[in-house]
Amino acid sequence: MKTMKLALIGAITALLVLAPLTTSPSLAAGNRVQEATNLNVRTVSIPEWYQFCANTRPVGITSAKAGYMNAYKEASGVTCKWWVIPWGAGFPHTVKKYYSWDSVCRYYGSRFAYVKNGYPWCW
Repeated sequence: MKTMKLALIGAITALLVLAPLTTSPSLAAGNRVQEATNLNVRTVSIPEWYQFCANTRPVGITSAKAGYMNAYKEASGVTCKWWVIPWGAGFPHTVKKYYSWDSVCRYYGSRFAYVKNGYPWCW
């Protein structure tokens, strides 16, 4: 009888603990985000244009002595700025390179569509 009571108490406790987890608003919100993502398959905003510059290295720089500094958004593209120490010695200098929105979108595996609210939209 005592083990039956303990089993019943354990089952009730488990239900009380697990019930809030299955009806959690955060889980429901996660499902809504997934649905919204599925609806926006064709066009995706690329507000992380600065991340493109952080992931891209300046062309011709083979030393490990280079780093991302900044990215400047323009109407037709982005200008990336890095610091570079050539040949791994000497004083650092800055290198700038302009990339069109089309090349940024191609980096993310899509095509450039248009600029909306100042951000490029790729599809």
